[in-house]
Amino acid sequence: MFFHSEMGQVINYLLILSFLVLLHGVIRWWMDMVLESTYKGQYTSFVILNIRWGFKLFVLSEVFFFVSFFWAWFYAGIGEISVKSMGEWPPVGLKAIYPWRIPFLNLVLLVTSGAFSQSSKWAVKSHSKEVDPSKSRYYQLCALALLMVAMVLG
Repeated sequence: MFFHSEMGQVINYLLILSFLVLLHGVIRWWMDMVLESTYKGQYTSFVILNIRWGFKLFVLSEVFFFVSFFWAWFYAGIGEISVKSMGEWPPVGLKAIYPWRIPFLNLVLLVTSGAFSQSSKWAVKSHSKEVDPSKSRYYQLCALALLMVAMVLG
């Protein structure tokens, strides 16, 4: 019995140690990537091409995720599943949410945060070589942070 309890603790410690080693390796790899690209300019055209393809594939996977999610939702609402199991949509007992209160506020927060993030990105790109940059990008980033907090708390 003693051997098994000690072995469980050893396995837990090894699991934590292996996770920390993995985390250390990932952080060091990201630091090297940032160092090589930002300060040394050592990305080859092949590496840049692969980074762009990786980002495009990530966006494509997100699109497929949302398409499959909404496809299943609409199929449950108007497809065979709703006719055979429920008979109507929305199911009995569920009340539809009024769309002009909280959902509309969340939509406005989402769109304005996207607009602020784009404008702050453009401000950073346009003022990146100035010695004394304007405070517009600072205010835009603060507004973006406040919008993100409002979205999370709302």
